[in-house]
Amino acid sequence: RVMRPLWRRGRAGPLHVGLVIVQLAITCVAMSTPLFERRLTGSMALLLDSLGFDFSGAYTMVNLGLLSAEAGGWALLMSSTFWVFIVICPLLRGASLLLLLLRPMTVAAAQRLHARSRAVSYYYALEVMLVAVPLIGTTIEPMTATLF
Repeated sequence: RVMRPLWRRGRAGPLHVGLVIVQLAITCVAMSTPLFERRLTGSMALLLDSLGFDFSGAYTMVNLGLLSAEAGGWALLMSSTFWVFIVICPLLRGASLLLLLLRPMTVAAAQRLHARSRAVSYYYALEVMLVAVPLIGTTIEPMTATLF
């Protein structure tokens, strides 16, 4: 027996769909917004900049995943872990919730998809990044301020 899509059940359904879409949009914006910025200051940086070498840059979550894989070898393992926990699982969780809310399916299929969606939710670490990004900014900046 195929059940009606969940979003058509009462007033909470469309609100739930809207909230999941907002969560997915915020996740996409967070992944594409620069979180880290590298600035070099001082006379050496000015000399290098005048010679055409600019080491400044802003980095997004996607950039971090791509940059961490450039070295190859064990760095690919680190990069794939980053991609799974920070990029893929948060997007997969939102997409699976939308699928549960919008697609008509049997009760058994909905229960299987819900179980898999919950399992995916155990494998994302956005709250870790919420703590780590400001912590890194406040810790690394004073340590690197005196390098040049």
